[in-house]
Amino acid sequence: MSWIRDTSFLMECVKNENIKIEINSSNYFMSFNLLNGKYNLSLFSSHDIRISYDGNRLIDMHNLRVLKDNEARVHISNMIRNIKVNMSNEINNLAIMYNIPVKILYENLEAIFNLDFSLLSCLDYGLDYFLLHLTNNFAKQSSQFEVVKKLKFILGNERGCIKAILSLSNTYESDSFLFSSDCINFQTDVNAFSKFLRDYRTLNVKYIEVIDYLKQRLPH
Repeated sequence: MSWIRDTSFLMECVKNENIKIEINSSNYFMSFNLLNGKYNLSLFSSHDIRISYDGNRLIDMHNLRVLKDNEARVHISNMIRNIKVNMSNEINNLAIMYNIPVKILYENLEAIFNLDFSLLSCLDYGLDYFLLHLTNNFAKQSSQFEVVKKLKFILGNERGCIKAILSLSNTYESDSFLFSSDCINFQTDVNAFSKFLRDYRTLNVKYIEVIDYLKQRLPH
């Protein structure tokens, strides 16, 4: 089905350097997980790529082989070249088409594609949790298999968590702005959501872009 080929992505960052990034583009799927200092990078395509790489060993499931050390790094670097162009272009096109903030995703994606994981920088100072998630689903009200794009944000710190669920391509559904004091049980609360944004202070341009975007999406 063509809707599955629409670009989607997930970026989840938890305090203490735990990062999860998934990109599903028209031709490739990438999954990156960093947990307790150890990472795994997986790349897939619909035809000939099924690779898993952990920094030392590369498992090529399509060609049934295992590479190690420098040979593994050279091979994954070569595979990334075409994938990088495809994914970067599609994310940039989405950002332009829907005017969504992707600097934080794009910069971390660049670090992954360059295999320079020391440059990964996910959380802002004073932030304990961050989620950026773009999804594609069928519209419930449509009989034409219309695809609905939704963008979800969650930002959390010691003062609580805010969650925004924003409709990018469907006028039937309104945006949701929620707040939770325990970051578990969320309730619609535009005032608490707005206060969280007003109180948030940062010099990080990636998070300035996110905060400004969320402020613009709030009902006026």
